[in-house]
Amino acid sequence: MTESFEIALSQSKTMMADLNFEDYEEVLFVGKSIGTIVAAAIAAQSAVNDRIRLVLYTPLEETFSFSLRDAVVFTGTGDPWVSKENSRIPELCRERRVPCYMYPDADHSLETGNIQTDLDNMRQIMEKTEEFMKRGLFTKDDSGKGTAVG
Repeated sequence: MTESFEIALSQSKTMMADLNFEDYEEVLFVGKSIGTIVAAAIAAQSAVNDRIRLVLYTPLEETFSFSLRDAVVFTGTGDPWVSKENSRIPELCRERRVPCYMYPDADHSLETGNIQTDLDNMRQIMEKTEEFMKRGLFTKDDSGKGTAVG
């Protein structure tokens, strides 16, 4: 996984080389799986990391090795990366005061195998994502239909 992370990080930095984050009041990174580690790493290394917000879909534990200043997490209890015996993702979210929405039986693709449940979950996830995007930096609000852990 380390090699995959290094490749993804290098590619992401190359793609963003011409961006000057200082030109923006806020920057939003959206990551999924290994992309959450890349997003967190780039945010942590940025000179303006206080302007960077993170939407993290099915993050891996390594994501939490970086400072998460303003983030939200979406994951499922059926995700083998979360439901494995010693996963610390819910605990890490609580420790860092990061809202963590856990969807029962949802796997690493946030799917449960029940199309109606999946559609309901995806609607809730997109609503929560939109709420997070509309809020200003560092405003925490865990109200709503998702099951927040943290």
